[in-house]
Amino acid sequence: MSLYFVSCDLEHPQEFGEYEYLQAALRKSRAEKVLGTVWVLRSSLKADAIRDWLVKFVHEHDRILVAEVNERNWAAWKAMAEITGA
Repeated sequence: MSLYFVSCDLEHPQEFGEYEYLQAALRKSRAEKVLGTVWVLRSSLKADAIRDWLVKFVHEHDRILVAEVNERNWAAWKAMAEITGA
């Protein structure tokens, strides 16, 4: 399983509220919110497949970035959740 950071620019809260469906989908995948609009998750999917899955939960003008990281090429300070390499 690979480690991914998912970041979202969510520009349409008037239409999508607090993006409850997006957040529910991320939580169901066991993702954890680490910054305001940044989540971390482990998945056997590739980055483009994760992106394509998440696009269903956002407005067409929103933005999503999915980046695979390895166990040693990132660092966090005061993240909202524990990010472990294992």
